[in-house]
Amino acid sequence: MANDEVVLEAARSIRPYLNELAGPEAGDLDRQLSGLLGEAASGRDGIDGRVLEILAHPTTDAWTASFMSKGMPPEVASFVERSFGLPGYPEPAAAPRFVCPVNNDYSWYRMNVGTAIPRCPTHKIVLVPAQAG
Repeated sequence: MANDEVVLEAARSIRPYLNELAGPEAGDLDRQLSGLLGEAASGRDGIDGRVLEILAHPTTDAWTASFMSKGMPPEVASFVERSFGLPGYPEPAAAPRFVCPVNNDYSWYRMNVGTAIPRCPTHKIVLVPAQAG
């Protein structure tokens, strides 16, 4: 992923965690990120700098730094690091990523097969598995 794509993916991936991280400011931060991700999806350049300003918020900066170093949400990185591969498959279990099919403005990782796949809060539709690559 190019650096600007990593920033955009951090914005997509932080959205499910904003209530926990930012409390009463979560709604405003989510609206700002959603709007910027929509602009990026429409082809507008230079969005990553504005996204980084939002992600540098005091309530989200540690989460963002962890994401930028590991390429995934801290909770997901911790899950992957703790997981064990299945017999015959030495690789640790992965947490599949799901995205909004409309404009890829929301990412969510499923760490338990029994967890229902949520809806995108922007478009109110069920997330779909992310395409590999």
